[in-house]
Amino acid sequence: MKLPDRTVPLIAASLVLALALSSCADRFAERAAEAAAIADSMDAKTVAIRRDLLGLAEKGRVILADPGAYGSDLFPGRIFEFFKDTVYYTPKDEGHGTLFASGFVPVGPKEKARLKSLEHLSPHQKAFVESGPAGGLISQTYFITADSLFAFYPYADLLSYIPPKRDIRTRGIWLRFTEGPHAGAAYHWAAPYVDTTGKGYVVDVTCPVRSGGDLVAVAGADITLNALEAGLAARDDLKLILVEPVSTQIIALSAAAERFFKVDNADAFKYLRMIESNTALESPGMPDNLVLGKTSSAPMLAIGEAVAAGRREFELRVEGRRHRAAVERLPETGWVLVLVE
Repeated sequence: MKLPDRTVPLIAASLVLALALSSCADRFAERAAEAAAIADSMDAKTVAIRRDLLGLAEKGRVILADPGAYGSDLFPGRIFEFFKDTVYYTPKDEGHGTLFASGFVPVGPKEKARLKSLEHLSPHQKAFVESGPAGGLISQTYFITADSLFAFYPYADLLSYIPPKRDIRTRGIWLRFTEGPHAGAAYHWAAPYVDTTGKGYVVDVTCPVRSGGDLVAVAGADITLNALEAGLAARDDLKLILVEPVSTQIIALSAAAERFFKVDNADAFKYLRMIESNTALESPGMPDNLVLGKTSSAPMLAIGEAVAAGRREFELRVEGRRHRAAVERLPETGWVLVLVE
């Protein structure tokens, strides 16, 4: 049977369209698979960070259980001094991190010995930050006791950030394990916030250290959003958005996503402000356009709604055109990575 002359071009056009659609679907599937691999890699790193932190916390628990067993002078000649007869701390960077007693519990010989014993955490903290599983993501790690003894690595001038007689038990890092939904948790990943010690916006993982049922310390590690952003920013080929779904804050953007969604203030991730001596920092909020629940951008608001609804795939409109999106969840942190076509 001979087809009418006009039918042949229609069939050819349909075949071309079908092939084009199939090709687009294949490309999107390939990109989605690559986004899934990126999410898996991120998740594996955060799992490794949390496991190493739990190991660090256990070392600290053993030290606190018998500080007298750690009386040897690990770093001979290390300088300690008092500030206003209250704070007792290491005033200079000698390569071993920071030890700091806020003076909430008056510092006598017993407290000095306890603080000195925490030197034995320093090699483990250093290895955790510099050669651990994080691949350069961790900006600092810390171990803080119920009587407000602080062991930080790397060195930070804590006297500039923490007021004398600070009672750590009144702070959020402590309260998250004594009240609320995470009171009995073995660890907790926090939503982004502005770091007290001037590192900018960070996410952290913390774990409680208990003895006889009592909370005796908290161990933690901070990851700057700047470091997470740097990991995605180089991707000029994939539109990727990393989101903390509870707060709906954007944690990181790829260069392609930043350009596609016309985000003109992604430098907020690099926020850095030093705190003036002995004053608290009024934590600024993340700009509204970097919070999916607050943004005035209709496409990004649609992403936030899809994430909140738990969708794995969805469509959104950007400047009148439809774009597919795929969502990968990172089980360890609860973060989601969104790929936009």
